[in-house]
Amino acid sequence: MESQQDGQQTEEKYPYVEILGDTVTPTHTIAAVVISVGLGLGGYLLGEKILPGIASAEMVQSYSLLAGIVGCVIALILCAVLFKPKKGFNRDRDQAGRSR
Repeated sequence: MESQQDGQQTEEKYPYVEILGDTVTPTHTIAAVVISVGLGLGGYLLGEKILPGIASAEMVQSYSLLAGIVGCVIALILCAVLFKPKKGFNRDRDQAGRSR
């Protein structure tokens, strides 16, 4: 009976949703999306502001896009550090999830 109550408390403490076949917490997912959009779009817009004085007019769009991609890579690294995986890996189970 206690283990059932502990399981219910764990479910309430960490509500999970399934996105693209993976189980995630909604708050961390929303935070990761906001961080990624912010840094990606921020890098692109910052590139459009700064690069016209540095690069030729033909290359500003390309360099701005590259700055946005760099922002997305930084967001990827930041989110990987901030949001650790929540579920463990069990080597004793096969691909279908059954014990061997």
